[in-house]
Amino acid sequence: MKRIAIIAGTALALFASSAIAKDVEFDKEDIATRLIAMSAFVKTDCADMNPDTQVIRAILDKLGVDPEQLVKVQRREMQGNLLIMTYRANRKEACDDLWKQFGASGETLPGLLVRP
Repeated sequence: MKRIAIIAGTALALFASSAIAKDVEFDKEDIATRLIAMSAFVKTDCADMNPDTQVIRAILDKLGVDPEQLVKVQRREMQGNLLIMTYRANRKEACDDLWKQFGASGETLPGLLVRP
C-alpha cells in the first residue's frame, strides 16, 4: 500500500509540475481521462502487460475524480475513445511505448503498468 501511495503522490507532482512548466491549467479530468483510456487499451490490446489498477485508482482518488462519473461526461467519453482509437492504430508500437513510459522502469512514471 505504501508503494501505491508513493507512486500516486509522484504522479500528482509530475502532472502539476508539467502543467506549471507549460503555463497551463492543471486539468484533473483530462489526466484522469488519459489514465482511464490507457488502462482500458492496455487491458484489451497489450497481451503481455496489465495496468496496475490499485495504483491508477489511487491516482484517481488523489485527483479527486470519480471514474464512474467521469465516463458519463460525453466530452470525456469521446476524448477517451479517441485516445484508444489512436493507440489501436499502431497497437504493437503503442504497447511498447506505453511500457517504456509507464512500466516497471518507466521513463515517465514507473509502476502504472505491470507484467503478469
